[in-house]
Amino acid sequence: MLDLSFSGVNRLETERMVLSALMLDASSARQWLPKLSEAHFIEPAHATIFRAIATVVAENETSDLVTVHEWLYSAGLRGQSAVGSCNVVIWLHICAKFLPLAGHNPDIHL
Repeated sequence: MLDLSFSGVNRLETERMVLSALMLDASSARQWLPKLSEAHFIEPAHATIFRAIATVVAENETSDLVTVHEWLYSAGLRGQSAVGSCNVVIWLHICAKFLPLAGHNPDIHL
């Protein structure tokens, strides 16, 4: 099983960096998506964003922020996550703040 924990980084930050890395680099997304699943994410909104990324990549789309946002909107998932009132789009934009870190963090090797 793939371990998403890194020393010195809390779990939610790690999940955000992984999602950001998947949105940053299409070749990394194609390589790592088969090794990850929604079950790897403890934050339900992150699992939903992961599902969006996996779906757009499977449809040969680019898994960038705009495409993932559009998929969430078209799937009716932009306002709610699987657990009530958590706004998935807000989480998506929080993850987007980690995009620069995902590209330059030596602890994240996707």
